[in-house]
Amino acid sequence: MKLYKLLALFYIWHTTSYAQVLVKDEPRHKNVFENEIIRVLDVRIQPGDTTLFHIHKTPSLFVVFTNTSIGSQLWDGPAIKSDTKCGDVSYESFFPKPRVHRVWNSDTNQFHVIDIEIIAAVAGTTSSATKNPDLDLTFDTEKARGYGLKISSKKQLQIETTRNPILLVVLSGKIDRTDFNRKSVKMISGSFHWVEKYSKVKLENKEENQMVGYAFEIKL
Repeated sequence: MKLYKLLALFYIWHTTSYAQVLVKDEPRHKNVFENEIIRVLDVRIQPGDTTLFHIHKTPSLFVVFTNTSIGSQLWDGPAIKSDTKCGDVSYESFFPKPRVHRVWNSDTNQFHVIDIEIIAAVAGTTSSATKNPDLDLTFDTEKARGYGLKISSKKQLQIETTRNPILLVVLSGKIDRTDFNRKSVKMISGSFHWVEKYSKVKLENKEENQMVGYAFEIKL
């Protein structure tokens, strides 16, 4: 009986230890965009589902799209319950200590968040903030700046970048985006668009409701 228990404990330890994966390899974290500067992981956890234990070690921005009750647990810690709200935004450097944790959905609706990993080795040098009166600076970190973005019905906004590229993210509402090649694309909640440095994009709200989103300036 003792041998059986020891074997069972070894099996549990063996399987859970190998369940630690890099966040980009965790099955519920889908890599939907990547270049030499950022990697965007689209995370959707269904009610009752739990991620594998995964490792965050890259500076990251997180944007939440749903109001959801979730739980999380560090590899060596207790379970913690929390409630997310659409529009929650945070930045974590994961330095000097990476985070190893798992997350589960204890609600009845899908949990949706994107993890924007800043993978550029040169990111973080000093630079001036984007000058645009329609962008509301909400935070400024060593790797990125976050700007609140609101466009009223029947209004438009042009964003022009300088040395720093920008990632646009839509939280609610819809917007028509036209970039340098004059191609117009409809953006909806949960969608994003990469604006290269020294480029520009026009956002036009043709809907009846206000569009709310974020612009994340990546420091290069």
